[in-house]
Formats: sequence, structure tokens, C-alpha cells
Amino acid sequence: MAIGDPRREIWKSLMDEYYNSFEDVWADTFNRVKKFCEEQKRLPKFTEENGNWVNHQIKNYKKGNQAMAIGDPRREIWKKFMTENGFAKRIGEK
Repeated sequence: MAIGDPRREIWKSLMDEYYNSFEDVWADTFNRVKKFCEEQKRLPKFTEENGNWVNHQIKNYKKGNQAMAIGDPRREIWKKFMTENGFAKRIGEK
């Protein structure tokens, strides 16, 4: 769509209203995992809801990839959560 095309503004407003950014999706999933851990006192297993997501975060943390890239604020949020809940060894921390 060309600049000035009225459809462009309609598309932009729809995207702003209905599209969740990667950061929003990450935060929502993190909060669900956090709630699970508070209730169950453990991380979800790979076969449970969000278990696959947790495993990806652990792998990405160790490699410094994606949301767990060094300098990304989510990395520090994840590290704090894992450390405070007794899961530090899972991410290679003491």
C-alpha cells in the first residue's frame, strides 16, 4: 500500500489493536509460567502447558539467543525468576 493510501491507516490501526508483539506474548507466557510455579512449586514439564516454552527459554538463556540475548531486559527478569525460585542450576547459574 502506498503512503497516503487510506487502507494503510486502517491496516495500521487494526495491527495496533489486534496484533500482540513478541514482547507482549513473551510477558504473557512468562506470567502464566510464574503463576504455575507459584502453585505447583516446580517448572512445567515439557509435555505440560508452557513446558516447551520454558525449555526454549532455558536453551536460549544458555546460548544468549532471542529474548535471552545479553542486554535484553527479559534475560535479567528470567534470571531473577529462576534464581529466586530455586531453578538457577537449570540455567547454569549458582
